[in-house]
Amino acid sequence: MNNISDGLLAYIDSLELNVLELNDQEINRIHQKAINKVQHKKITKRYPRWKLASGLVAACLILLISINSLIDRPCPVPNTNISNPQVEYSSVENAEQTLGYDALIPNEIPQGYTLAKIYVIDNNLLSIDYMKDSDVVNFRTAPGSEDVSGDFNHYELEKTVTIDQISILLKGNANSFNLAIWQTERYSFSILSSAGILENEMIKMIKSINFE
Repeated sequence: MNNISDGLLAYIDSLELNVLELNDQEINRIHQKAINKVQHKKITKRYPRWKLASGLVAACLILLISINSLIDRPCPVPNTNISNPQVEYSSVENAEQTLGYDALIPNEIPQGYTLAKIYVIDNNLLSIDYMKDSDVVNFRTAPGSEDVSGDFNHYELEKTVTIDQISILLKGNANSFNLAIWQTERYSFSILSSAGILENEMIKMIKSINFE
C-alpha cells in the first residue's frame, strides 16, 4: 500500500496541480487513475513483454499445427456400394430366378413391335420393353395388388373392360389407349404405351396372358 501511496504522490506532483483547488470528486478520480497506473507497472514487471510475445508465438504455432492436421486428414469417402434397383436380364427365365416366381407374360404383342429389354426392379417386379421405332410398349407384373405401372399422367379417357372375370382399367386419349392396369388374386399387371395403341390391340395383348 505504501508503494501505491508513493506512486500517487509522485503522479500528482507530475501533474503540477494545486491539490487545495481540487474538489473531492476530482481528487478521487486522480487517486484511482494513479492506482491503476502503478498496478499496470507491477503487472508489466511481473510479466515482461518478451514473455508475453513468446506466449503469443507459441499460441500461433499451436493453431497452425492444428490447422495442418485438419488439412492433412483425408476426407471420408462416400459409400458407393449401393445395389442397383434395376438389373437387366437376357431372358425371362433368367429373370425368374431372381424374382422367385413364374411370371405371367403376354404371348402376343402389337404388330411391328419386338422384344427390346427385360429387367427386374427391386428383386420382385418384372418389366419388359417392346419397341417399334421410337415407340415403347412396357409390360410389368409383380406380386401384390398395388399399381405397378409407374405412370401418373392424366388421361382424357378412362374405360373399364372385363376379360376372364378380371376387371381392367384402360386409360388413353382420343382413339387410342396408353395404359392398362389390373390385378388378380396374387399379382398386379400393367401395360404402358408411349404412343398409344388401339383398344383391340391392348385387349388382344392382355388375353394372350395365361392367367390359369
